[in-house]
Amino acid sequence: MLTHSALARLSVLVVGALNMDHILCADQQPEDDGSTWLSSVTDSVGGHAGNCATAVARLGARVSVLGAAGQDGDGEAIVESLRAVGVSVRHVRRVAGPSGRAFIPVFRDRRFMLLDRAANDMLGPADLVDARPFAYDAVVVFDPPKAVLDQLQALRAETRSPALLCWTPGGQYASTACRPFALDTFDLILANRSEYRQMFGSGPPDRREIRAGQEIAMTLGACGSRLYSAQQTVEMPALPVDTEDSTGAGDAFCAALTLARLAGEPPAGRLAFANVVGALATCGRGARGSLPTLDEAVAGWRRYGHTENEPVP
Repeated sequence: MLTHSALARLSVLVVGALNMDHILCADQQPEDDGSTWLSSVTDSVGGHAGNCATAVARLGARVSVLGAAGQDGDGEAIVESLRAVGVSVRHVRRVAGPSGRAFIPVFRDRRFMLLDRAANDMLGPADLVDARPFAYDAVVVFDPPKAVLDQLQALRAETRSPALLCWTPGGQYASTACRPFALDTFDLILANRSEYRQMFGSGPPDRREIRAGQEIAMTLGACGSRLYSAQQTVEMPALPVDTEDSTGAGDAFCAALTLARLAGEPPAGRLAFANVVGALATCGRGARGSLPTLDEAVAGWRRYGHTENEPVP
């Protein structure tokens, strides 16, 4: 059962991009080379690693970020936003040049991400070594340079650490070519519907490829999520909410699923908990506008129809 005291004992290192997000909302997507009117423009801190780390902190676990930010105003805002919610930034390296940026066009039924990596590409293997990743209960990895991923794999082989390794490959790494690396290195692999299809195809993964204790999670947006292991497939519906902005929902889902697994929750319970946190994260503007606390997530869990006497995921 997830409790404040249980989460407070957990420690997580999140590795990947730190960005300034520019969210461009429009009611209608233009056709071909046409144009359309923007209904709103929102600038907010983002990046997969920053979003996930903030979600972990909001839920009550100890968390550090390993990433790079520019020596510019955006970099200062990125670092201060993390520090303000209790995320350790001692492993965020400030580099010469601009911070990463994400331009996110959001339409009624579609959204896109246009990424300017900038400082994020300056993160290197030495930064990972200095962060001592296997001193943590879990390492959650998003989109660092490939050399950092290779270094993590080498350190895991060298230390044989029991730390939970999680990877959300995103659009940058989701491919059949990266599938062997993912399955060899990580205990938990998370992907949205499109990323999953690029890595594993349209059906269930080949269970012969999944080792004991390994899981593959696929988010399905408003349709919920699915969790594959060597033994079973678990599927949970989404929590119905009034969505304002889905930016960062997958990062919040990743944070919740990782913590629930570390806390020993069974597959169905942790998948439901991750669905709740991911859904609530869409109720505000920006990637971090409505990230829930543990108490808020528990209240959302009750909306699934569970009674006060049943265990909270």
